[in-house]
This record gives sequence, structure tokens and C-alpha cells, in this order.
Amino acid sequence: MSWPFSCRLMRFSNGDKRTARMIESISLMNVGIIPVYPVKDSDILNYRKGLIAFYEMEDYSLYTDYFLDRQIERIKEIE
Repeated sequence: MSWPFSCRLMRFSNGDKRTARMIESISLMNVGIIPVYPVKDSDILNYRKGLIAFYEMEDYSLYTDYFLDRQIERIKEIE
């Protein structure tokens, strides 16, 4: 999970999160995992909660829970 850590770098005024998201997507695709993007309101809320928990407490368990839940939902949709 390189993405949450790269978001915290804040080297540029407004491009860090997009760049970090791109790094995350490429890293996941390189190991055969489809990237997850929040699309529903509930997804966005859980995604943001995970990020805030990471930023404020360096706890990325909510983010990984969100990520894994979305991957499971995606697999169920495909089946």
C-alpha cells in the first residue's frame, strides 16, 4: 500500500493526491490487481474515512478494509 504513504509527502501544492493515486494504480496493475475507485456516495464516504484515519493516526486499517471490500464486490459483480 504505497498510496497512502505517498499522499502524505505533500511536495506540490495540488498534485500530490492525483500523483499518488496514479502510483497506486500502476503498482496494483503491475501485480495483476484492478485498481479501486470510489463511485457511490457510500464508497466515497468510507474512502475518505480511511484516508482521514491514516492522515491523523497513521492507521490504514480503514483504508485497507475499504479497498478489500470493494475488490470483493467487484469480483461478485463479475461472477
